[in-house]
Amino acid sequence: MIEGGAISKKDEKGTSKARAKHNKKQKAKGLRKGHGNRKGSKNARKGSKGKWMEKIRAIRTRLKEMRDEEEVTDEEYRKLYDMSKGGFFRDVKHLENHVENKLE
Repeated sequence: MIEGGAISKKDEKGTSKARAKHNKKQKAKGLRKGHGNRKGSKNARKGSKGKWMEKIRAIRTRLKEMRDEEEVTDEEYRKLYDMSKGGFFRDVKHLENHVENKLE
């Protein structure tokens, strides 16, 4: 009967990947990022060092542009560079406002 095909072995039941594939597609589109889907803290998801590096690189790039365009002198550039390293400026706009108000 086995050789005749009347009796056959049942396939083992496994875990379906359908939901996992669907979720992966959605994540690729940038979905599933809401509050209910987050496990780690704000700092675990985007570390404070990474945030700092992103901010300081933008500020330093703008500072160099300002120096090259002669909006600030070399002495002012050095002072502003040190201030930015100390965390004085929140973002690039804050730096620009500071320079604008100081030159008036």
